Amino acid sequence: MGTHALTLGKPFSQEKIKGALQTNSDVRDAIQRMSEHLAVNGLSDAIPMLGVSLTSDDKKLTGEFSAAANQLDREHCRKGFTLPNA
Repeated sequence: MGTHALTLGKPFSQEKIKGALQTNSDVRDAIQRMSEHLAVNGLSDAIPMLGVSLTSDDKKLTGEFSAAANQLDREHCRKGFTLPNA
């Protein structure tokens, strides 16, 4: 699910991501730690991706971006392991 969220997401500046996700303290702390990690490793100019929000009902992905995410599942399955159209 995480790969699909990032695939469907967009690049955002670190400042925009920090501003958009300030309401959740755990997320805010994780973003701060990642920013520090990037800076220490000479990557402070990196433009991170902000993935879309995806949820699941245990059978398929649901929510605003579910059609695109479920299509990604069908496109990447090997023959014999394909998913039925849901």
